[in-house]
Amino acid sequence: MRGEGMKIDKPLGGDPGDLGNIHRPTIEELSNERLAGIPRFNYWVSGLLSGNDGNYYAFYLDIIVPWETYSFGVALLSGLSVEDEGFRQFHVRREIVKNTGCDRTGEKIVVWAPGDGERHRLAGDYGIYEIMEGGRYRLGMNIIDEEVPIHLELECSSSGMPFWYNRGRAATIFPNGIRIAGIEEVCSASGYIVFGGKRVELRGFTDHEHFYNEVDAPEGNILDGIARYGGEYWMPFYSEGVHGIFVTFDKYLDGGIILGDQGEYLIPTDLEIKVLKRYKGYDFPTEVQVLADTDKGLLQITHRAIGLLYGNETISKVSGTFKYEDGGAIEIVDGFGWIEHITPPEQGDFIHAVLEKSYPEVFRYRVKRIQKARG
Repeated sequence: MRGEGMKIDKPLGGDPGDLGNIHRPTIEELSNERLAGIPRFNYWVSGLLSGNDGNYYAFYLDIIVPWETYSFGVALLSGLSVEDEGFRQFHVRREIVKNTGCDRTGEKIVVWAPGDGERHRLAGDYGIYEIMEGGRYRLGMNIIDEEVPIHLELECSSSGMPFWYNRGRAATIFPNGIRIAGIEEVCSASGYIVFGGKRVELRGFTDHEHFYNEVDAPEGNILDGIARYGGEYWMPFYSEGVHGIFVTFDKYLDGGIILGDQGEYLIPTDLEIKVLKRYKGYDFPTEVQVLADTDKGLLQITHRAIGLLYGNETISKVSGTFKYEDGGAIEIVDGFGWIEHITPPEQGDFIHAVLEKSYPEVFRYRVKRIQKARG
């Protein structure tokens, strides 16, 4: 195991015009099981969508490659703040363990579960995820719930470059030497959900993650590092004029902003995340402001939580502005966002309270990993 003196990478420093290895990845690159020498950890996609019934729908899908696990969840949200009396939520989650299928041999990557079924004949609880050339994705999810059967179909597409961690290079993010690499692609999304027999048309955003981290590294994996050091924020956002993502792990800060129809990619020169409100004393943010300075202007956005999905995933609406240096501005009035925030349990964060009550098996696993990380 490495010591505690490893140098943390600083992708937000240096020349903001130097994009490093940031580029549009080919399907061959996305099919590789390693990036910058680091093995693949997962495929992840999540999103927030507005329905033509006046409600919001949030979902996530997580395929952890080394463990062959596949979990997904869907929530129905009213769109009100989680602190309002009218806030309501329906939430259902499924987890399929040691049973995933993947085909990387054609012109697209297809991942599905249960993996022992033919991907064209899936039935019952299932998910299928397609990754195509040029920042295009397709998702299908089916949940047979006794109360509310759910079927979700989405088409997603991006504009501009995806975000690459550490400007497209491997990143050391914790003092003990844990390294990561990866790509995040924020997309516009449209489709429909059949919720309890009623079809609802959807529009909104999705984030598509290709994350690389060695699960059995001597210094620990990404989950061990977060459990030990905390300070994790993962915050994609989307509006028609500007979208992007900001990520922190303890003292590691990273982010990318994509402007306009042409998809101009900006690397922040400075980043500040301010938690304005928390939920009932827990370290569960319900209102978060992000200030990101660039050589083209200043982005100021505020996430306001409208829901919670599986403990530490906060669903948010986003508003704010991007103010150009020359005086112009892009207004963000009806944006979509997501806040993933995990801290060590002694800091009293909401995720541990939720997990202990609702998902005791996951909570016990997490505590075990925290104990291992701290020796």
